[in-house]
Amino acid sequence: MGKCIFDQGPRSGELVPRPFGQLAANDLNTGVEKDAAIIDVGGGSSTLVDDLLVAGFADVSVLDISGTAIAKSKERLGTTATKVNWLEADVTEVVLPIYHFDVWHDRAVFHFLTDADDRRKYVELVMRSLKVGGHIIIASFGLDGPQKCSGLDVVRYDPETMHNEFGEQFRLIRSVAKLTRRHLERRRNLFIAIAGRLYERQI
Repeated sequence: MGKCIFDQGPRSGELVPRPFGQLAANDLNTGVEKDAAIIDVGGGSSTLVDDLLVAGFADVSVLDISGTAIAKSKERLGTTATKVNWLEADVTEVVLPIYHFDVWHDRAVFHFLTDADDRRKYVELVMRSLKVGGHIIIASFGLDGPQKCSGLDVVRYDPETMHNEFGEQFRLIRSVAKLTRRHLERRRNLFIAIAGRLYERQI
């Protein structure tokens, strides 16, 4: 079918393709099988979950602190929402299954963690819940990006500083710098860091 994301069709729960419009969906190409466990952190209202279900992934979790955002996605998905493990929780406090996930995807949560202790808790959660050989995909503003997002302070990263947050247990595979329409006039980049293949675990 190519690069597509999906909108709700005429009937609740029916998914129909529309032109690809989310970088995250394209970059979620880790070579994992359809039985891989995938978690989308901060994905409460994102349509990435739609993409994954249509692609045939059977073990999909969505974690978001906002119950309202989760409710909107459930309404959009209709009856297919029952195929998703919905988690309404704070990522710095939630308890997740040990060594369960093959792919950890975060489009915009990590850069909101301005407190070093919160970032430490986040990284420790990844280390506990990601399988050896798993991947993490983290999106954040680049060093020349906005200092705030939705009125909140953010931490900006480049590939090296993002990789440093997660440590030597991970190998940086690739990174992609993109402009978004929202920030195009200000020439400010969104930075997508893709890291993965955990080769040793130190908790």
